[in-house]
Amino acid sequence: EISGLGTVTTPYGGSTNYESFHPALDVAASIGTPFKSNVGGTVSEVVSGKSQNAKGGFGNYVMITDEYGNNHRYSHLNQSFVKVGQTIAAGTELGQVGNTGSTYSTSGGTGSHLDYRIRDAWGKYINPNKFLEKYSNL
Repeated sequence: EISGLGTVTTPYGGSTNYESFHPALDVAASIGTPFKSNVGGTVSEVVSGKSQNAKGGFGNYVMITDEYGNNHRYSHLNQSFVKVGQTIAAGTELGQVGNTGSTYSTSGGTGSHLDYRIRDAWGKYINPNKFLEKYSNL
């Protein structure tokens, strides 16, 4: 669970219509649900202005680079509340969950969810579960 958002719908290592090995956690939540960063760091990238589109990739997203050089990307956002270069603390509200980019629903819903993935300083994916356990007090 990320910031009390909801149910993990695709676990790390699961598969989606787009990835046979999903190197992230997908957490189902309604469009507009606010979420918080589970780490402190610097806002290194913000993408906005995207819509829902099968070829839309991650849609709108925010990336936070932590003190160890890990890049934490929160994707498919409806809206973001931070700017590139901003220093944030763990617990900072980053934006709202959405369904921008490549999202879909097998149950007829909007496909709205948060995709949370981490790459280390060398570009290798890190299992977010290990990171969330380490920072479970947030």
